[in-house]
Amino acid sequence: MRLKFSTVRERHNSSVVTTTQYTIFVLGSCKVGKSALVGQFLWEEFLREYHPTVEEFNWIEYKKDNGGKTLLQVIDSSGSRDFLAMRHLYATIGDAFVVSFSCFSI
Repeated sequence: MRLKFSTVRERHNSSVVTTTQYTIFVLGSCKVGKSALVGQFLWEEFLREYHPTVEEFNWIEYKKDNGGKTLLQVIDSSGSRDFLAMRHLYATIGDAFVVSFSCFSI
């Protein structure tokens, strides 16, 4: 598997800072814990209440030792069947995917 990523170069005080961006999609049916996983990963917080998600975009930036940056875009998708057409879009622009499912629905 080859990751697609975009790189942006910026100049700061005569040095070049490289920013690499990755897009991760979190996929799965309704009420399987997609938003809870994202909340735990990004904010180290467990979301106890269920709130239906349509589509939520989250960004987190990591600074590298060499001065560069990695920008991670985490997209929490809707598990609703109304948004099945979005899955094709996710497959074409995503760099990585997290699939969440319920053991009780197998």
